[in-house]
Amino acid sequence: MDKSGSTDLHNRLSQHPFVMGNKGSLGKETSFWSWLRYGLYNKKLMERKLYLDDFLDMFAETAHLIEETNVTAIITGDATPMDLWDFRSWPSIPQNFGKDEPEVLTPHLLKYIHRERPPKFLIQYREPIERLYSDYIFLEYGKTPEEFHNHSLQAIDMMNACFGNITRRQCFFSDNLYQSLPVRIHLGCYYMFLQEWLHVFPRSSFLITTMDEYQNDMENTLKKAFKFLDLPSLPDSKMAEIINQTRRHVTRNKQGVVLPETVKVLRQFYDNCNKDTAQLLNDDRFLWLGHYL
Repeated sequence: MDKSGSTDLHNRLSQHPFVMGNKGSLGKETSFWSWLRYGLYNKKLMERKLYLDDFLDMFAETAHLIEETNVTAIITGDATPMDLWDFRSWPSIPQNFGKDEPEVLTPHLLKYIHRERPPKFLIQYREPIERLYSDYIFLEYGKTPEEFHNHSLQAIDMMNACFGNITRRQCFFSDNLYQSLPVRIHLGCYYMFLQEWLHVFPRSSFLITTMDEYQNDMENTLKKAFKFLDLPSLPDSKMAEIINQTRRHVTRNKQGVVLPETVKVLRQFYDNCNKDTAQLLNDDRFLWLGHYL
């Protein structure tokens, strides 16, 4: 999920000799499935849409390496956080034409593309309030805890108003609402997006971690990821080298911390979302009970 350590995690995973990046942003994000295939870049329209051949070109180096070395153990991936949640362009998918809600989303497209060998998915989540504030500062929606408080209240009112008019699914996948929200509050309701993926792929296709675990026990998290990806273990010296590197892509210029009154209202908003996620995964980690107490 955005602002949950994906850049740092991808950077360290890519230092395994059998893991390759791609030609996308930061060497990890193609932005194809959520944005560029629809001619979008976040809130902006692009001059042209990208097509599947454009997406494949971003992995040309890996393809050439496999051809030259015949080392089929080499793997690559697309670490675009938006693919997990940004389904706003669902009305552009032909199978959804004329429908009030989508029947086909990004997970269905990936299942079709990878029908011969299902992909594996790594998801890293962060406590929703912490994620939201980091996202708010990083995208320059505002600069101070006071602005964040006011914008959070506005966003909660907008979400609740939407829930009163259309379905929750329509609200969470709405481009109009996304364009107008003063803070991307809906991204922290992880259940709404994750359930779409689990409707298409089995739970065994996913390794789901938390940013807390990653920061507190990076070595174990990386070892789990390498094992999940069927990669050979690394020597202790190489693991130490990877772990001791400087953290990548830290959000800077945060002024102060989230105000207690902001925490209170956001906890109320996210409470049911967290319970739904924990129930979906049968995992109380996603109640985030150890935060903001």
